[in-house]
Amino acid sequence: KSAIDHCVGVSGTRMMQALIDLRPTLKHDPGVTKDFPRLYDEYEASLRSANAMDFDDLLSATVALLQTSGEARLHYQQRWRHILVDEFQDTSLSQYELIRTLALPQNKVFV
Repeated sequence: KSAIDHCVGVSGTRMMQALIDLRPTLKHDPGVTKDFPRLYDEYEASLRSANAMDFDDLLSATVALLQTSGEARLHYQQRWRHILVDEFQDTSLSQYELIRTLALPQNKVFV
């Protein structure tokens, strides 16, 4: 499987459950439980039909590529000696994983 297959195209139902896990009160919202899965699936289908990715997909696919391809990971780890991160306090989990992966093995990250 490609790196993209590991992270792009999550079903609307799975995404809805992730949202409800984060905010349990959403399970009582009919807009979330009834409409969200269908709308999210339509959104993902339109991205795929346009051969496009949104920002979260770009981050997830990059992290997945670096985790699954030793050649790509080594290439980008050797490309930069230092990683500078602005606004580190606003870093998402995907962004953190990308930074952490690129910074290895020297771990020279500046925030």
